[in-house]
Amino acid sequence: QYRLNDVHHFETSFFIPELPSRDEIVSTETSQSHVVFAIETSFTTARDQGSMERYQEIVTAVLENDPAIDYFNIMVFDIGVQWLAPPDGEWIVNDDSTRVAAVEFLSSIL
Repeated sequence: QYRLNDVHHFETSFFIPELPSRDEIVSTETSQSHVVFAIETSFTTARDQGSMERYQEIVTAVLENDPAIDYFNIMVFDIGVQWLAPPDGEWIVNDDSTRVAAVEFLSSIL
C-alpha cells in the first residue's frame, strides 16, 4: 500500500508456478462438479507478457484433466467484472468446444 497525491493505492502480484505434467494431475475427492475460475486482468497482469497465455494453459489443463468437473464459468476482473457466460444460473458444459470458446474468450481480454 502506498500513497500518491492523497490517494491510497494497493498493488499485489503473485507467481504462477509451473504446471504439473498431465501424468502428475490426479482428481481428488475434493473436486467439484461446478467450478468458477477468477482471473485478474488489470494493468499489472497485462504488462506481464505471456500471463494470459499462462492462464489459458491452466484453465485448459484443469478442465481437461479433472473428470469431476462437469460445468464451469470464467470471471475476469480489473476494476469491473466480465463473465464468459452470464452468472444467472446457467453453467457452461465442460467439453472440447466450450474449452476452445474459453481460450478464445481469454485471448480477447488483453
